[in-house]
Amino acid sequence: MDRLVKKGYSTHEKNNMAVLKELMEKFLPAIMAIINNIEEVKEKVN
Repeated sequence: MDRLVKKGYSTHEKNNMAVLKELMEKFLPAIMAIINNIEEVKEKVN
Protein backbone atom coordinates (compact mmCIF):
# COMPACT_ATOMS: atom_id res chain seq x y z
CA MET A 1 0.00 0.00 0.00
CA ASP A 2 2.86 2.35 0.79
CA ARG A 3 4.28 1.84 -2.69
CA LEU A 4 0.90 2.73 -4.21
CA VAL A 5 0.72 5.93 -2.18
CA LYS A 6 4.28 6.93 -3.09
CA LYS A 7 3.61 6.25 -6.76
CA GLY A 8 0.44 8.36 -6.64
CA TYR A 9 2.26 11.21 -4.97
CA SER A 10 5.12 11.08 -7.45
CA THR A 11 2.84 11.23 -10.49
CA HIS A 12 0.36 13.87 -9.32
CA GLU A 13 0.91 17.58 -9.59
CA LYS A 14 1.24 19.49 -6.35
CA ASN A 15 -2.12 21.27 -6.77
CA ASN A 16 -3.96 17.95 -7.18
CA MET A 17 -2.61 16.36 -4.01
CA ALA A 18 -5.78 17.03 -2.00
CA VAL A 19 -7.88 15.43 -4.73
CA LEU A 20 -5.57 12.42 -4.84
CA LYS A 21 -5.67 11.98 -1.08
CA GLU A 22 -9.48 12.20 -1.02
CA LEU A 23 -9.74 9.65 -3.84
CA MET A 24 -7.38 7.24 -2.09
CA GLU A 25 -9.30 7.58 1.18
CA LYS A 26 -12.57 6.80 -0.61
CA PHE A 27 -11.22 3.63 -2.19
CA LEU A 28 -9.03 2.39 0.66
CA PRO A 29 -11.80 0.29 2.30
CA ALA A 30 -12.56 -1.42 -1.01
CA ILE A 31 -8.88 -2.07 -1.67
CA MET A 32 -8.38 -3.51 1.80
CA ALA A 33 -11.45 -5.75 1.40
CA ILE A 34 -10.01 -7.17 -1.81
CA ILE A 35 -6.65 -7.77 -0.15
CA ASN A 36 -8.32 -9.52 2.79
CA ASN A 37 -10.32 -11.74 0.43
CA ILE A 38 -7.15 -12.72 -1.41
CA GLU A 39 -5.62 -13.86 1.87
CA GLU A 40 -8.76 -15.94 2.60
CA VAL A 41 -8.54 -17.59 -0.80
CA LYS A 42 -4.85 -18.38 -0.29
CA GLU A 43 -5.64 -20.03 3.05
CA LYS A 44 -8.43 -22.15 1.54
CA VAL A 45 -6.30 -23.23 -1.42
CA ASN A 46 -3.36 -24.20 0.74
